[in-house]
Amino acid sequence: MVMAHDRTGRPAAACNSLHKPVRRAGRFTAQRSTAPHGLAAPEGPALRDGTGGPALDRPAGSPDHAAIGWSADSMGKGRILHEPDSDGVRPTVVLAARVLAAMGRQATLLLAGGVFAGLLLQDLAAALRPLLIPSIGVLLMLSVLRLDWRRVLAYARRPLVTALATVWQLVVSPILVWAVAAGIGLSPALVAALVLNAAASPVMSVPAFARLLGLDVELTVVMLAATTLLLPVTLAPMVFGLLSRETAIDPVAYAARAGLLLALPMAAAWAVRRLVGPARIESLDQPLQGLTVAVLLVFAIAVMDGVTARILAEGGTVLVYLAAAFALNLGFQASTALLFGRAGRRVAFSLGLVSGNRNMALAFAVAGAVEPDLLLYLAVAQVPIYVSPLLTGGLYRRLLRPVAGSAGRP
Repeated sequence: MVMAHDRTGRPAAACNSLHKPVRRAGRFTAQRSTAPHGLAAPEGPALRDGTGGPALDRPAGSPDHAAIGWSADSMGKGRILHEPDSDGVRPTVVLAARVLAAMGRQATLLLAGGVFAGLLLQDLAAALRPLLIPSIGVLLMLSVLRLDWRRVLAYARRPLVTALATVWQLVVSPILVWAVAAGIGLSPALVAALVLNAAASPVMSVPAFARLLGLDVELTVVMLAATTLLLPVTLAPMVFGLLSRETAIDPVAYAARAGLLLALPMAAAWAVRRLVGPARIESLDQPLQGLTVAVLLVFAIAVMDGVTARILAEGGTVLVYLAAAFALNLGFQASTALLFGRAGRRVAFSLGLVSGNRNMALAFAVAGAVEPDLLLYLAVAQVPIYVSPLLTGGLYRRLLRPVAGSAGRP
């Protein structure tokens, strides 16, 4: 009887019956795995890990050998192709990675649901409220962690688009909104809220939303930094000239606080990137995407603290404010994309995202806007920020597909 042998010359019967990856001579031998601790790798010759090399045939000691290799099959679902050897850590790490990757794939649905979860679960919203500011820093850090800094510098060397978009966002937008809102006879409180909304810089989480939607993260980071630092220069004349409100802005103190809010997450991202390595970070892209969604959910739930009571008490006012917030958010996304269309679809859609999703909390704080009606608008206006990705995500993907990889790159 002839006995089958494997590549090492040993009888096949002596091989592990589960066909687990076998470490031999410092390398992984590519064998099919049905081990219970991980996801099975897809079959075929094109098995690859997140670093670009063969998934199970990479020297274990090589610097870009990831503890967990992450790949995508033809359906775009991440799969772990190899795992750390520690039996104590492996199941937990793999389970966490699988859950986070699943969250990343369902990002738009989860974010929209998070707002309504915050409205329904007010005790949870109150408990998470102290995490509002820390979550903003974590979101910015996770976005900066995966930036292509060469593209960021390319935008810095070609500042025309970002300069025009900054003027549009901080100067032209509030004037247009004031003219329209006052012209159609909206209440003074709603006019003030809409003008402050239109005069604000983008939300700190806008790079995270850009990554979830497949837009230009680097451009959103450049716009976030430029408009946030310039806000005290432009907001005071807008507030005084259009709304006849006095503001007590200390530009130096504001610049110091805003600079710190931007610098700390960027420094943390740089340190993590140096410690972990770009290859490992790239191989964990899908779990990191899911982690971004988890932090966004924390913010979405926490920001709804106290809003449910106002809705029950002032349902009609809430509906008017909500309709106005949706109109402003989606209107600015569409008008900005059309205005900057010649710059390329990806750039135009990214600038639209930046223009539609504004940091009203920062603008209200700088302007001293603490009236109850303005604070109510601030709360309900978070709803379109978290729901609009569900409404626009499919459209962005369809319109970007013909020009993927080409349009909108500096």
